[in-house]
Amino acid sequence: MVKLNKTIKLCIFVSLIFTMMLFPGHTWAGNEKSSVLLIFNNQANKYYNYKLDTIALQELHKKVDGIYTVFEDPAYTKKYSTESHYGDETKKLIALSSGVNADYIVYTELMPYQVSENFNLIWHTKKAKATVGLCIIDKKNEKEIFKDIYALEVKGSTDHFFIGNPSMLKKSLRVTMFKVCEAISFHLPL
Repeated sequence: MVKLNKTIKLCIFVSLIFTMMLFPGHTWAGNEKSSVLLIFNNQANKYYNYKLDTIALQELHKKVDGIYTVFEDPAYTKKYSTESHYGDETKKLIALSSGVNADYIVYTELMPYQVSENFNLIWHTKKAKATVGLCIIDKKNEKEIFKDIYALEVKGSTDHFFIGNPSMLKKSLRVTMFKVCEAISFHLPL
């Protein structure tokens, strides 16, 4: 019985050593998370922008909440929303967020939608393409980590006369944000 206890203690000790080697101490501390400033800039100019903003921000928060300390300030979102900033230089994007002490900036921009329709006597078909630009910036080192544009199209058909624009655009935004969030989880450092 005594030998078994020593064996169990040795196994626990070896397990602890391996755990400490695989997961360093700084990953165990709760307040050592990297910080992220989330910016969603909606340039689609639709009357239901609030619904589109809500969808995009929900998807972004699903990806970063709990892993990072998240900053999301409406004042900064308003600063960015005056115009498109996807093509801007990294220094300008960093300058717009000068008051936030975040490690990284995740800048996403919804660009204007592309919608096409087709009618015939029986069917009404509509295609909607959401285009979202993603830019991940290391704010402390003032360098761009990742930048890309995601554009995905959804198609809807019905034998009724009408397919609503808001429903198609929201659906295309959800699909596109899924791809954007995959890229965030792959490229945003811990």
